[in-house]
Amino acid sequence: MKKSTFCSLAVALFGLACVVGGAIGYLKANSLPSLLVGCGGGFVLLFCARKIKHGSRYAALIALFLTTAIGLRFLVSFIETHKLVPHLPMMGLALLAFFGAVQAAKLRKKARA
Repeated sequence: MKKSTFCSLAVALFGLACVVGGAIGYLKANSLPSLLVGCGGGFVLLFCARKIKHGSRYAALIALFLTTAIGLRFLVSFIETHKLVPHLPMMGLALLAFFGAVQAAKLRKKARA
């Protein structure tokens, strides 16, 4: 498996989890922020994953920003509530996507040099 495929897969997996989580959060708690950030950010991550697979460094940087922001949001929420689900799985996926986005940004930088 090529590194770019792994990177895009990691970002896509987190994006899909965000979309599903945002929809569930909206349906269970009627939370509009869950819908906007979860689904909106998730769809952007899915789009970035597709672009990362084709070698876009900008998509990797956008994915890096989003995974950091969403992952930190789950970390803060976990510290406040001490609930394992959904915080720990989402933080784990965010970490995986973060490293995938970092690797994708490095791959593109090396390809240009």
